[in-house]
Amino acid sequence: MEQNIQSNENSMEIKLDSEGEPISPKSEKKINKKIISLIIVVLAIIGFGAIYFLFLDKEDDSQLPIDNDTTVLESEKEVEIDKQLDTDQDGFPDYLEKIIGTDENNSDTDGDSYDDYNEVKNGYNPLNDKKYIEEEWGVIKEMIRSEDEKLFGEMFENNNEIIQRAISVCQKIESDDQKELCFALTKNNSLECEGLSSILKEGCYSMYALLDNDVSLCEKSLDSGLCSATILKDDSKCEFSDNKDACFSSVALSKEDSFICQKIESKIMQNICLAIINQDAKYCKNIEDEDFFEDMCFINLAMVKNDVSICNEMKLEQQNNCISFVNKDLNKINCEDSSVINYCMMLGTETMDDSFCDLIKIENSSDSFLHKNFRDRCRLTVASQILSTLRKN
Repeated sequence: MEQNIQSNENSMEIKLDSEGEPISPKSEKKINKKIISLIIVVLAIIGFGAIYFLFLDKEDDSQLPIDNDTTVLESEKEVEIDKQLDTDQDGFPDYLEKIIGTDENNSDTDGDSYDDYNEVKNGYNPLNDKKYIEEEWGVIKEMIRSEDEKLFGEMFENNNEIIQRAISVCQKIESDDQKELCFALTKNNSLECEGLSSILKEGCYSMYALLDNDVSLCEKSLDSGLCSATILKDDSKCEFSDNKDACFSSVALSKEDSFICQKIESKIMQNICLAIINQDAKYCKNIEDEDFFEDMCFINLAMVKNDVSICNEMKLEQQNNCISFVNKDLNKINCEDSSVINYCMMLGTETMDDSFCDLIKIENSSDSFLHKNFRDRCRLTVASQILSTLRKN
């Protein structure tokens, strides 16, 4: 049965597609788009867990333009350098951009959609599509340290702390396979996917594809249609997806295009999609004779809008749990029911706090694998979101 939540994966996809999707650009967005993409892909593409984090994975070495000397920046009239001036607002002051060779009037010198600051921070040459060799990156980092100790600390010194925080979450994962995947994600190298078992490897590549905006990696993913449609925001690619409804929902929500919602065959998913994009609870009420999915629509909308008043539309016995989720109240949230475990996953990812994962409990022996599995998924998403802070987007 499609509506059997405890045993049917597709029904869980319905939740994830609607839980945290972006709302109207004029309204306050409480749920990050990357969190949405993360959770949708975890369940819709690979089914049992694969995570991404925000690192580039480009080609290897290139030559580093370090011929410039800081003395070149000083005019012959010995005019004092304004070390705070950052014309393109990319995080690098103009005088440092001149040393590195980047354009102080363009935050993305090589035009690859990644700003100069974050390319250097993650070991990539901002002048082309190559990655620094270790020696070159070391020279750049030492130059930044000598010129601006504070900037160096902001860029590099916190990385180990962030990685260790993610590793500590990975260590709590119970499944050996998913723990291996989680640790692989801390390595900042998509080739780590090769060491994983078949489905985990495909899911791993799909995550790198999404975060690197690299459609070529989609060919290595389990669902290349969903992967490429998500990256390109092109719903025509959904025709090649194994899960067309999840694909249309993902593209519709990322583009905030209600027309694409109409292509979703499942009326339940279609109404949830429309409710979130239009921020209108009337679409939830269109889900007739399906109390569970109607309530699910309301809670998704309430969480996206951060509006507890929407919880009042739900059945009385569900209202308190809805309010607890909207308020992120750890002490009152109940995730012992398989119907709401993905809300705990979403909150854990959004807040980067795996305490929400601990709330996913085992109800009885028959549900043991299911719940343990979702607890691991939750920790994978949390670890991934922690790693995503290593660069800005």
